[in-house]
Amino acid sequence: MIVRRSAAKLILTCFTAVFVAGCATKQTSLEAAPAPNVRMGNTIELLRVETARDKVRLVAEPDGNVHAIISTTKLNQVFDVLVGPEGVIEKRLIRSNVSPWQVDGALDSDGQLNVLIDNLHLVYRDREWREVSTIPALNEGNRYPRFVPGAPRLTWLFQIDGSKVEAPHRMEVFFLGGGPAAIIFPWFTTGSRAVVARNLKNNQQTMVVVEPTGNEDTAPEYAFSDPYGNVHLIYSRSRAGMLGYSLLHYVKINNDLLEGVSLNSSAKTEEKSESKRIVAVAGEPIGQDMLVIGETANGPVKVPKPACLFGKCLFSGAIDGYYALTVGKPHDPWFGNDFPVEFRSLLGQGVYREWSGPLEVGLANSGSSLGFIWDALGIVTSGKNRSFLVWPTTQGLYGRWVEH
Repeated sequence: MIVRRSAAKLILTCFTAVFVAGCATKQTSLEAAPAPNVRMGNTIELLRVETARDKVRLVAEPDGNVHAIISTTKLNQVFDVLVGPEGVIEKRLIRSNVSPWQVDGALDSDGQLNVLIDNLHLVYRDREWREVSTIPALNEGNRYPRFVPGAPRLTWLFQIDGSKVEAPHRMEVFFLGGGPAAIIFPWFTTGSRAVVARNLKNNQQTMVVVEPTGNEDTAPEYAFSDPYGNVHLIYSRSRAGMLGYSLLHYVKINNDLLEGVSLNSSAKTEEKSESKRIVAVAGEPIGQDMLVIGETANGPVKVPKPACLFGKCLFSGAIDGYYALTVGKPHDPWFGNDFPVEFRSLLGQGVYREWSGPLEVGLANSGSSLGFIWDALGIVTSGKNRSFLVWPTTQGLYGRWVEH
């Protein structure tokens, strides 16, 4: 699934990414029109359940069908709902009596569906869910593991405590209280670091650690893989405390580096052991109001972020273009109900790109006064000129195909 433009040689692939920090939030009444030749399908009920703090992740199959990995707060269950162009094909229970912080899913090199429920890794094989122990570990210190979307082989993204990679100690300064009575106290820490990892043959692992020797935390914001297995990582570099800040950076991690073949230009150091190969990389700043959609010989290809409420949007790319799910201002602002779920397309070529106006596909709501909608939103592009979007309502999770 590759498109090459003779001028830029920009590689496109299927992926979905979530970005939160620094999203454009300005919304005006002079919105651009929705992209032309976009058609919506019928609304599809994925799971009927009272919603609260549900979570959704979408995985596209090569045939264009989509897996919706759904964690329900009400039932304390995780489901895999397989959706085709005409509706739900199959609904499978993955686990019961679970209330995970996060879920994720990806296809491995054999085409098998892999699911993460927090740190529990499962694979669907021979019509059953089997627990496997393949999450890379760096001194048993990884946090929030998830998959890099679009990778031809399972590739992991997580954070580790800085002490696990001998990061330097630093001091952060915090306030306790306010006004003249405020107490200033120091906090000594090694922070945390972003890691991209891949399991290799013969029980070997490659761990790519982002800026382990720096004095700032590095945290993954979003990542995607091109068809060659290269990982494009956007991460934040930050400090906490009274002088805290966060800046977005980008680094491309070559497939050869992950496969243990060679270092790339961004690799700084390398360390080997019997089972792990640890490499350090560093990226470049990209600005807070831009997205990275690929890389050319001139560096990362950046586009502006679409307008999105509360700074949270979902972003998906495929062979035919780039798409976003955004959320508009609620129709009922007094009670915070009926959030418009919007589909947008990235229009234009080269540096002259802008997002289309919103196409409303549904209204998002939570069935609980203590719930929220944000983790139950999803978009994935199948590569067959259509995308699938998911949102919660008070009575369940729903989705809709959009052809483009």
